[in-house]
Amino acid sequence: MIKIQSKEKVTPVLKHGEAIYRDLFCASLDDSSNKNPESKCLQTMWKCWITTVPPDVEIKPHVHKDHEQIYYIIKGSGIILVGDEKAEVKAGDCIYLPSDIPHGFINNSGGEVEIFCVGANIFRPWIAKRKIR
Repeated sequence: MIKIQSKEKVTPVLKHGEAIYRDLFCASLDDSSNKNPESKCLQTMWKCWITTVPPDVEIKPHVHKDHEQIYYIIKGSGIILVGDEKAEVKAGDCIYLPSDIPHGFINNSGGEVEIFCVGANIFRPWIAKRKIR
């Protein structure tokens, strides 16, 4: 079965201040921001979503225990914060965010920033108990 989601189909939810999150696919509705049953399908990844960061908005540094993330900048630019480091990023850049390390984002560009995000759990005990095809 083909599952297709789009930014326009999912309900936006404010998270981490004024950033707008749209969960496209998730492993569990408990972990989903918008609780859309159509989104639940992932088997080994945590979720994927689009984050929209309005101008002059900061996603304060925060930590996710036991999962890593990938950010791909779709449009705009800003500053990514990972641990004690920071770097300027722009559309086309892909950023790896390791598990258990604080990360955040600052939109200092004056325009909207869109980020495609993927999160993967490092350990989920129930995965080991079922066969993955």
